[in-house]
Amino acid sequence: MPLKTDRTPGVPGIHEWLRDNLREGDKVGVDPTLFAIAASERIKSCIQPKNIELVFLSDNLVDKTWTSGRPPLSADPLRIHPMKYAGLKVEDKLSKISESIVAKQATDLLVSKLDDIAWILNLRGSDVPNTPLFVSYLIIRDDATATLFCDQTRITAEVSELLTSSNVSVSAYEDTFPHVSSRVSQGGRFWLDPGSTSVAAFEASSVDGSAPLKAETPIELMKAKKTEVEMAAMKSAYLKDGVNWAKFLCWLEKTLAKGEKPTEVEVSQQLETIRSELEGYIGPSFETIAAAGENGAVIHYRPVPESTSPVTLDNSFLCDAGCQFQEGTTDITRTVHFGEPTSWQKECFTRVLQGHIAIDSSIFPPGTTGHAIDAFARRHLWNHGLDYKHGTGHGVGASLCVHEGPMGISSRTNPVALDKGMVLSNEPGYYEAGAFGIRIESVIAVRESKVGDGSFLEFE
Repeated sequence: MPLKTDRTPGVPGIHEWLRDNLREGDKVGVDPTLFAIAASERIKSCIQPKNIELVFLSDNLVDKTWTSGRPPLSADPLRIHPMKYAGLKVEDKLSKISESIVAKQATDLLVSKLDDIAWILNLRGSDVPNTPLFVSYLIIRDDATATLFCDQTRITAEVSELLTSSNVSVSAYEDTFPHVSSRVSQGGRFWLDPGSTSVAAFEASSVDGSAPLKAETPIELMKAKKTEVEMAAMKSAYLKDGVNWAKFLCWLEKTLAKGEKPTEVEVSQQLETIRSELEGYIGPSFETIAAAGENGAVIHYRPVPESTSPVTLDNSFLCDAGCQFQEGTTDITRTVHFGEPTSWQKECFTRVLQGHIAIDSSIFPPGTTGHAIDAFARRHLWNHGLDYKHGTGHGVGASLCVHEGPMGISSRTNPVALDKGMVLSNEPGYYEAGAFGIRIESVIAVRESKVGDGSFLEFE
């Protein structure tokens, strides 16, 4: 089976591949609970001219086939993300969202994105590896009340008290779509985000001739603009991770100086040992990228015991690692060489560093997008015919997803403007296949600049 890398020049999207490879009159089956409205509409519009039909299945064929050996869903209790880290009460968030529901002339908003739900309710879980989320749906009504649909056995007395005091009821996860249809039958109208809400939810909200509102919601942007409390908590998390990195690089330098050659896997394990001793550490925010020498040129490299390479004084070492702390989520990359790098490696590192500094020191007017400043990071590479094939920066969550939208810094167009309170990574790089890779990543926050009497923005 050939492997296709999505969103790569020259590689067709799924919808285009179906159009080009299926015969006229063929049918494509999908699970409507797993396909977003927008993705479904994109496929339909592409394949319909060829008379290819998109069919929504009542049973998931993978579920019917995978009858044994499936890992169980987490049964761990949900935990409260405390106000000293969250900064906003649940009821205040619901009130703000309900104002938007009324303005959109809807009665209910169905929230499907797990990080949105966790942020709104100031709750965290353990259902997704490296990310403190929990499987659920949330319905918010125009009167600022809400219902959480999840595994009710995981609701502790403390969590129940928080939800009750915030006018949030709890129902079984499997009752979500029947509840949606019931609300519509009683005259309700749902607001659905087409990019994150499933076709199944759309069908449940379309009973009795009702037409749900399909539009982006304000939640993702609200979540992206960190409160002062969230920002302070994230700074605390980065101070802890800074200590972790100092200890780790000190260990690595001393280990190599003794003539030892630890493997990439052993180095990753040592990093985990060091950071697990830090107060408030929950776990990694993603699988550590520990890449020696030519492996550093593989952008999302993962070391495995069967093929791990040694870290030595003779090669460069790229390490991209992050933590989930109670206070916040971290993401840091450093590229080091404890021997004598070549003059070419030094030059490439310097040009990457120049791009990193160019982003960090940027000053820009309100309304500027990440796309508009992405070239700042690449200019010093471009001047010598060099580049890198990934974005320069992504949003970072507050004890949530290490990759968070809707903003970013990238050569791809993104209409979302950078705004005060947004936290993003700054990670230009350079990768030479078969030789080495370089990436320098720190995290930056958008704040008001003293330039222009506060009318401009900058990064902290």
